Amino acid sequence: MTESNKLLIRTLFISLILALIVEHRIFTDPMAINDDVRNQIYWMAKLINPNYFAGDYLANYFSQPSMISPVFKLLYQFGTYFADPKLISQLLPFPILLLTIFCLYKLAELHAGPRFAFWLCFIFNIYLWLMKFIVGGLPRSAFYLLFFLFLWMLAKKNWLGLNITAALQALIYPTAFFLSWIALIVELVLNRAKPQADKYKAVLSTFLISFSILCIRYLFHRDHSFGSLYSLHEALAMPDFYYDHRHAVFLFPSSFMQLTAKPYLLWDWTLAVLPGLLLGVLATVLAYVLITKFVLAKAPALKLPRYLWSSTIASIFLFVIAHIFLFYLYLPHRFLAYVLPLIPVLLIATWFYQFEQLQSRKVYILAFAALAILAPRLNDDLVSVSAQKRELYKFLSTTPIDSLVVAPMEIASDIPAFAYRSVLISFETDLFYHKLYHQEVLKRLELQNKIYSARSTAELKNLANQYGVDYIVINLNESGVLANIKPVFSTKKLAVIAV
Repeated sequence: MTESNKLLIRTLFISLILALIVEHRIFTDPMAINDDVRNQIYWMAKLINPNYFAGDYLANYFSQPSMISPVFKLLYQFGTYFADPKLISQLLPFPILLLTIFCLYKLAELHAGPRFAFWLCFIFNIYLWLMKFIVGGLPRSAFYLLFFLFLWMLAKKNWLGLNITAALQALIYPTAFFLSWIALIVELVLNRAKPQADKYKAVLSTFLISFSILCIRYLFHRDHSFGSLYSLHEALAMPDFYYDHRHAVFLFPSSFMQLTAKPYLLWDWTLAVLPGLLLGVLATVLAYVLITKFVLAKAPALKLPRYLWSSTIASIFLFVIAHIFLFYLYLPHRFLAYVLPLIPVLLIATWFYQFEQLQSRKVYILAFAALAILAPRLNDDLVSVSAQKRELYKFLSTTPIDSLVVAPMEIASDIPAFAYRSVLISFETDLFYHKLYHQEVLKRLELQNKIYSARSTAELKNLANQYGVDYIVINLNESGVLANIKPVFSTKKLAVIAV
């Protein structure tokens, strides 16, 4: 067996072991799902029973064809013959992770050999779990797989593979498609050698095919019943879209809105993610230059891959464009969040590779120490459900399939996933990028507040009848009308009353 294959097997083994350790809760807890699965459960549940969430406005919003990857829907549709979609969402990150590491290894090996590929994958593994980018079996978790596969096919000049990859990007996660193609354009511009005619044809045909898939997926499946999207001008005037509020579209706190009214306080910059992200990258680059010059001066030099810089330029460009065409190119900050951290990852991997050339044994001690120090910060990003809430969700799952439940926001987020019942509003569904949907969310939030503060039984029934509410979840320590109604179910702290 070649050294390359040995290191590849070792890399995949380390990746799998680390993933099993971080995600160990999924093997003992069927409710340990990623929190973002809770607003995707609407279309997943319909694969089990089409009658789930029938006529549910919130479910219809999150089940729009333009919001669902057809590839992932096919995977879940096949998987539901054997398991619950929540179990599939727990297991799917493992093959996605291993395929991602495989593609990264092959890409890095082409650049600087198998040993550099090993260290890059090692650092990237730690980065993935620190930043929680393996998102519970959802299309977002496939970004790096699609992105590295694209770069690998490009490096190999495999034009057929490039076509297939680009089509998969368009079908699974278009953010990867946009980033890859802008990066490719930058790469061609930076490459002074005149490309061959067949390369131009391959690149153009791949782009046209993939862009056509995007047009079919979005332009012909756009649901106008939820209203038009908010424009940049409108969103800038709304505090909700700033980083210190629920919808973190802009990477600055809402105090930026008051810049013209008062001097900007320096401490507010601690809430601004963009400056922090850029400063972190610049600090790593500076440290790389200093360490390479003074500590690793005797180590063999390693040139950084050019696609790192072309991808960085592409991410900054798309970050700007995504603000101009707000919500049409997904959330702007994701273009930076995916690519900019790869700069420190590559630089740190380069340190380990160069240090290995000088101290082959000590580098493994250093790697183990780094993993031990960072281990407490590795996050599975899975929800935790208390015993009382489990009893509550079990009871709600026995209610009629068309029941509508009112519950505190965090509890309401779990009910569709664990009881397969509709809710009036929840924290997970309080995501408004479309104007009519936003108006509906505001109406439901107002109604929920009125229900919990109702002063009489008659008022409560009148409010509940507006949307056909069947059950209300309350805390037993509450006072008022709700506390005086005999519950149909209760635990030590929670109770359910029928309206």
